[in-house]
Amino acid sequence: METTHVIINLESKSDVDDATVVIPSLGASKAIPGKPLKADHKIPPPPGCELISLLGSGGMGTVFLARQCRLNRLVAVKILHEEFAANPVFINRLRSEALTLAALNHPNVVGCHDIVTQDGVVYLIMEYIPGQLSVKSLLLRFGPLPEPLVVRILLDVVKGLAYVFDKGYTHLDLKPDNLLIYRDSDEPLREASELFSDKNTRVTICDFGISKPNDAVSSPTPVTSSTSGVLGSPAYIAPEQVFHPEKVDFRADIYALAGTAFYMLTNSVPFPITDRDQLLTHKLNHDIPDPSSMGAKISPELAAILRRMGCAAPEKRYGNYHDLLTELEHLHDKYHRQLYYNAWKAARRLDFIKGGAAALLLLALLLGVFWGVKYVHAKYYQSVRVSLAASMGFWQGTEDWTASRDQHEHAWILTGKKPRGWLNMIQTIHPGQNLQFKIRHPAPGSVLCQIKYGIDQYGMFVWRRDADLKCSYSFYADRKVAAIGELKDKRPIDWLECTFKFSRRKIILYIDGELVAVTHLDKPMAVCHFAIRGINANMVQVKEVYISDLQSFND
Repeated sequence: METTHVIINLESKSDVDDATVVIPSLGASKAIPGKPLKADHKIPPPPGCELISLLGSGGMGTVFLARQCRLNRLVAVKILHEEFAANPVFINRLRSEALTLAALNHPNVVGCHDIVTQDGVVYLIMEYIPGQLSVKSLLLRFGPLPEPLVVRILLDVVKGLAYVFDKGYTHLDLKPDNLLIYRDSDEPLREASELFSDKNTRVTICDFGISKPNDAVSSPTPVTSSTSGVLGSPAYIAPEQVFHPEKVDFRADIYALAGTAFYMLTNSVPFPITDRDQLLTHKLNHDIPDPSSMGAKISPELAAILRRMGCAAPEKRYGNYHDLLTELEHLHDKYHRQLYYNAWKAARRLDFIKGGAAALLLLALLLGVFWGVKYVHAKYYQSVRVSLAASMGFWQGTEDWTASRDQHEHAWILTGKKPRGWLNMIQTIHPGQNLQFKIRHPAPGSVLCQIKYGIDQYGMFVWRRDADLKCSYSFYADRKVAAIGELKDKRPIDWLECTFKFSRRKIILYIDGELVAVTHLDKPMAVCHFAIRGINANMVQVKEVYISDLQSFND
């Protein structure tokens, strides 16, 4: 079989010489990211923008930081290199990248603002990702990353890839350089573990220059109209992209992500073969190796996930993003639980209770463990709660209901199609707890949310939609109608957030965070049960169902 050549995406180095230059500033002592533009640079700015600095340069194009003057916002502007700028194949590819990005809107995918042409130059104007930090530069700064941080990064990337696939596209050039860290902070990282200390930090997939619609992904991407080469990055490209283009689908991105994970754990590419053709031929018959072979300390669970992601044969990899995302989330949750268990074991080993002074010392030490756990937890994790919508095992009367994970909502959703009977939650609720859930009711009909706390005692929240989809609401308990405040109308796609707070003598109802009703009970409540039912409703959906203790509640 004739070897298909791969055009390598080269990076130009950012050299710093001894010349004295003016380092521009964005104001408030903030240095502008990237390299300052030289006075003799010949790149004209796109219409309505001013070029500020050079952010980076790849195999086909250069990316500048610019300011859109009318909107006074920073943007990233991508321009083809001079040798490609007159080639219609590459111009069309840049336009295709713009159309792909324009169809996507996700926190883990870079956004596109516009594509414009002036004097024969095509400009792709994209979202600027603050922080100037890619996964590759993170490794250059800190070396191999710890497993929990790698899994956290993988979670963000898989969420983005799943969304891209859902929208009908495959990336085809996933690698550490194309994963940017959105980090809106001027403080430099002192250690890698601080990366997610800000809850707004996220990983963003960029460079969709060779992405394709899913229905066209199995046809090779030509380098020019006169060659049969394939664009890609040899260290991370899936072997079928080179040798079996008819087999290429979203699993090529899963393979490339496995190679990226290997790099994050070892600071090395999976196959350190310098000859390009030998490397590509080797990848055809060899799976991506276990990172532990390079000295990385990883759990058997992560090793198994990466082994399946990095199979040379695409049919042996994950067959969908849902399964991969579920396994990564399970592993992420395990780190969360292990963190607290280790802190508990450390506290158990302490045996300094000897007199009042020792007791004070123990108290101080336990407080230190508590705040230490919170500090580490803030770096790696966000709090994790298990929604009772994640499984039908939490419910009874489930004949008309199903539980599924929605890729767009990133949540487990219970869906009842023309539900007839009551869907009863098995777990009981006690005074001093609250019940939270979100419900969606897109068609004419009614939804009943029942709180039953006695043989003939119950409360009921009713949400109705008439034939014009206009909404009305009512709430009553102990057969007494409770006054309910004015609520906004809901579109069919909107979720309604409900919170019930319980004490022995009182039920308080919040809708979308606003207090709307308070009812006092005739008899004290000991325990209550929750159930949902649709009346003449084509579909009812429920998600994010939680029971939690109240911080404070007065009878």
